[in-house]
Amino acid sequence: MDTFPGLSFNTGKKMNLLFRTFYNSFGKIIFSTVDKIILYDQSTKKFANSVGISNKKIEVIPTGVDSKILQKDRDIRKEFNIDRDEKIILFIGVINVRKGIEMIIKIAEKLKDEKIKFILVGDSSKRKHYEKVVKLKKLDHMIIFTGFRRDVHNFYHAADLFLLPSKGEGLPGVLMECMLYGVAIVASDIPGVRDLIINNYNGYLCKNQDIDGYLNKIKILLTNNTKKRLFIENSKMYLTEKFGWNDKISLYDELFKF
Repeated sequence: MDTFPGLSFNTGKKMNLLFRTFYNSFGKIIFSTVDKIILYDQSTKKFANSVGISNKKIEVIPTGVDSKILQKDRDIRKEFNIDRDEKIILFIGVINVRKGIEMIIKIAEKLKDEKIKFILVGDSSKRKHYEKVVKLKKLDHMIIFTGFRRDVHNFYHAADLFLLPSKGEGLPGVLMECMLYGVAIVASDIPGVRDLIINNYNGYLCKNQDIDGYLNKIKILLTNNTKKRLFIENSKMYLTEKFGWNDKISLYDELFKF
C-alpha cells in the first residue's frame, strides 16, 4: 500500500467517510487475511497502525529508481517558444485537485511579472477546467499544459525547478526522477514526500497551503545557484544510498522466503 486516503490526506467529507468505512469493514477482513503488508515509506506506518494493522505484518520497502539517465532528444524551449532567459518551473503528474494544481496557478499569479514559465505535464478529465481557469486569469502566456507525454526526460533536462504542492502522496516516483536528473525541488511537507526530501538538505518542504512559503523557496532556488547545486548534489547521494532498485529487489527476494 502506498497511502491511506482519508487518513494520510483529506479527500473531502464524503470520500473520507467512504474510505474510513472501507478500512473498518472490508479493509479489516483483507488486512487480517494477508501475511504481510508492504508500505512504501515510514511516514505511512502510523496510518496503517490506526486502521488496525500490526507492526508484525508491516514491511517498509520503498520503490526505487533506475539509475539510467535518458539523453535529451527534443528541445523543450524551442518546442514551446521559451526564451533562454526565462526560468522553467516544472510539474509532472495527474492534473487534479489532490496534486495541488490550484496552488500552482495561485503561485503563477503572484509571479506573473517575472520571466518564468510553468510547464504542467500530464492529463486528466480536469485538465480542460484548469485551462479555462488559467485563461480567465490571463495566465495562459506563462502556464503551459502539455497533456500526456512519453518524453518526460526532455522536460527534466529543461527544468530549472520542480514544484509539487500536492495534498497527498504515496512515495512520489516523480521526485525520485527529479533527484536523478538533477532538478531542484520545492514540495509540500506531507507523508511520503518527507521520506524523499529533507528540508533544507536536498530540497525545500512547505506547509501545504502556505503560498508565501512556496513563493519564498521558489525565489531562493531560482536566484541562489550555490544553494541549488548543493540540493542537487545531496539529492543524488541520498537517492543512490536509499532508493537503488537492486537493493529493493533483494528485499523483495527475502520477503517471499518467509
